[in-house]
Amino acid sequence: MDSDGPAPHKITSRLADCGWNNESRKALICSLQSSLLAPLLCKGDNQYGIHTYITIGAISGEFYKNYKEEAGAIGSAFPYKDRLFTLQYQAWWDEFLDVDGQMTLPPADAVVYGVENRKYINRTEDWIERCRNYDIPQTGGAFISFKDASVTTADYFSDSYDDLKEVKENYSQDDNLLLRSRKTII
Repeated sequence: MDSDGPAPHKITSRLADCGWNNESRKALICSLQSSLLAPLLCKGDNQYGIHTYITIGAISGEFYKNYKEEAGAIGSAFPYKDRLFTLQYQAWWDEFLDVDGQMTLPPADAVVYGVENRKYINRTEDWIERCRNYDIPQTGGAFISFKDASVTTADYFSDSYDDLKEVKENYSQDDNLLLRSRKTII
């Protein structure tokens, strides 16, 4: 990726539940197979600067292993404590620009690769959407750390969403709504 500045990207996620099985694994593999990017990524030289990844991250540790909701306890609003892991789809693409917006490629290469790269950015974002929307049994929800505009805010918070809205409405000290983003509790 361009070392002189942050690369544009899109990230999305879903979570696997305890019913994860061979059918789920096969669907995961199928979700990654797309004709959108195959001709670009299979060339071997990655001249278009497109990078796609999937990361599987365990939701584990002592907290989740021993977590029990006690009567009268405040508890945790994180709705996916019982999930096995997250599936995080990522796509990054080089813009071939430095932090000042100047082309990092020599002029002859910039005419070819800079323009070619931009032709495929929508295709790269479409790849992420197809992965996210592919039917994978025993998965659902989304992990709030991987914010995606195509995921509703309620999906990030699941059964906790209504309670969190009530807490925000009744106890927020942010009258001017300065501490908000697209995926904060509304």
